[in-house]
Amino acid sequence: MNYRIFEGTICTMIDSKINCPCDACIKRSICNGITFFFLKNKFWVETISEEELFQRIKTLNPLFEFQRDTVLRTVHECFKFGEILFDTEVSADICCVNFQYTLEESVIIWRSHAVVPAYSVLHYHVVLPLSLALESLYKNHALLQ
Repeated sequence: MNYRIFEGTICTMIDSKINCPCDACIKRSICNGITFFFLKNKFWVETISEEELFQRIKTLNPLFEFQRDTVLRTVHECFKFGEILFDTEVSADICCVNFQYTLEESVIIWRSHAVVPAYSVLHYHVVLPLSLALESLYKNHALLQ
């Protein structure tokens, strides 16, 4: 799992190795892909299979040749090290985020198209972690008293 915070937006990327019972992660586990989460005033999610990753990165970067066996690593590098471009299109239900990764003298672009998720995704990726963090904070505060 990787995350970044940019201009008040929390960006998280989870690959197929992480088990989670929410609807988006179950889909990701089945398709062996990646799930992107974006949180800023609202929560969006995109689950994309390895095949879809491969097709999208080829379409966004037609001058490059990508290999299927390295596409996950390439998208990870774009997410972790690339510049986040928030000429983000945010509508009521869709959030598009661009990542631009410079490799030597070349620039690789990745774009995520996230949508408002089902309740189970919100529960496991927002509500539950926040409640666990609050519980931990409360216990730490109680120990200090």
